[in-house]
Amino acid sequence: MVALGRPFYLGMLYDIRRDMIIAGTTLWDPEILANYTSTSKHPYTGFEIITEDSFHNKAHALGVEASLKLSMASGLVSMSGSAKYAEDFQKTNYETRLTLKYSTTTRFQQLTMKHLSKKNINHPELHDVDLATHVVTGILYGAEAYFVFDRTITKGESRKEISGTLKVVINKIPTFKIDGEAKLNMTDQEKNFVDKLSCKFYGDFQLTENPSTFVEAVKIYRQLPLLLGENKENVIPKKVWLYPLHLLDDKAMRIVREISSNLIDYSVSVLENLHSLEVKALDLSNSEVFTHLNYMKIHLTNYATRLSEFQRDVKQKLVVNLPKLRGNTGIEESVLFDYFKEIDSSPFNQIKLEAWLTEKKSEIALITSWIENIMKDTSLNVTIGSLSLYSSIGDTAYKYILCLRFHLVEEDDPQLIDMYNYRYMLNNSTSSSSLQN
Repeated sequence: MVALGRPFYLGMLYDIRRDMIIAGTTLWDPEILANYTSTSKHPYTGFEIITEDSFHNKAHALGVEASLKLSMASGLVSMSGSAKYAEDFQKTNYETRLTLKYSTTTRFQQLTMKHLSKKNINHPELHDVDLATHVVTGILYGAEAYFVFDRTITKGESRKEISGTLKVVINKIPTFKIDGEAKLNMTDQEKNFVDKLSCKFYGDFQLTENPSTFVEAVKIYRQLPLLLGENKENVIPKKVWLYPLHLLDDKAMRIVREISSNLIDYSVSVLENLHSLEVKALDLSNSEVFTHLNYMKIHLTNYATRLSEFQRDVKQKLVVNLPKLRGNTGIEESVLFDYFKEIDSSPFNQIKLEAWLTEKKSEIALITSWIENIMKDTSLNVTIGSLSLYSSIGDTAYKYILCLRFHLVEEDDPQLIDMYNYRYMLNNSTSSSSLQN
């Protein structure tokens, strides 16, 4: 299982139902652990370019598998270090993104088999209570770093060409040389391109300052092996091996059920679709037409806010139910599948959400075309805006003023009202159930 920046150590207890470390607990005394631990070298270093920004690709890059993926997507697991990369998603479709992953491993530690019986346990009381499901018996140490490069795509530029150039430049990072003046040996064309890049860093390394430009990223990348320390001591757990507690003693059986791949994939797709629509709405809200008319911008930002809030609702539903599904609580996966069916018949149905956004996009295109045609007549002094009438009639420089007023949209959009009311109803229902329980 991937550690995700969590502070594991050998002999530690872990509850896989909640994907939670049981801090400060171990079945064996420290001196016993020290005497019965074997260590072997496990050297590896590599780099990889990640071209997609989906949650699935992030989870794959981090090595996350099975139901841990759902714990990560819902926020049930608290991540740190390089694993925080999984929480960084693009906030606009007018950018292209590529990520450079650097990974290294140094050593592997494991408990010897002599420990793995109940008679050798120093703290049997921890084993007998229903506190955990597994014990950590092996740890692979190492470190990772993710350099996330973003490049804004301006009007008239080709996304495909920009992405291709970006990939070529990032591929060169391990080979770039730095001269005596700390400058990179790049062509003028490459310099012009990388100057438009921004960089974010997520890593397991202690840096004095995170890189924000391409040049800074290259310099940090070249320093990473040195930052591990002279004896490779600056490493953290990257992967852990868990041993079921019930194998130590049948009496301590902990029933742990696997979450089906169907539920994992469907849950992740719901969250990704909501996020994708939120990004599209925010992009539309930044359309140039809103320098003149801001009425629809408010609708779009409210729509994006509703989607963001609903994503939190879905995640909270998963956080509450995942431990129950994995444990012996009588809760079945149908609870979550029924919840998703309810969403499909609600204002947050994906088809309804996409249809509303498509309609707004068409309206923006129509109004943009209309404004451009009006502004072509240079003989007229045209003022366009949501409140332009009040500013224009006060201008005494004109003898005649012609006002064309269009009622384009209702102030209270029915879809937005339905989205708000649905969340309000759900939250009130949840609060009432909590009070009754």
